[in-house]
Amino acid sequence: MPTLVILCGLPFSGKSFLAKQLHQATGATVVSADEIWRQRDAAGEETTGEAALLAAEARVVDLLAAGYDVVYDTLHNSRGWRDRSQRLAATANAQAVVVYLATPIDVIRQRRAATAASGDRHNVDSAVLGREMTLLEPPGSNENAVVVHPCADLTPLLAKISSILNQTERHTP
Repeated sequence: MPTLVILCGLPFSGKSFLAKQLHQATGATVVSADEIWRQRDAAGEETTGEAALLAAEARVVDLLAAGYDVVYDTLHNSRGWRDRSQRLAATANAQAVVVYLATPIDVIRQRRAATAASGDRHNVDSAVLGREMTLLEPPGSNENAVVVHPCADLTPLLAKISSILNQTERHTP
């Protein structure tokens, strides 16, 4: 049974970094809403958040249905959004695990400033970051989320996720 790893956290919490680490450790395919947005923008296609989200969800479902493990890299800042992604997994007969990056706001602000100075990624302005901080609903205890703290040794987390993914036959594209 394929697995959907649902990353959850604020902008600059480390979701994309963790997604890359999970890909390297497990071979799971990363679906990044930000990357889909950039691709759609470069192709001159609609780049609203909803358009990118729908394109990302379609890719997630296609990969899961084909038997691939997927790391879904997007905010997932509300319980409703995480539930929506869990339903996507269920429609593809896949299991889902939520991974919450519990990064303190001061660390997020430092990362945002460093990224803005380097130009390595698109800017998230202060108003958007403030809105996302207001909207964030950290996973509750009933979501059985795996919680990751910044600067933590990722080795145990990568081993745990690898164990979940290795419970069944895995595919890589």
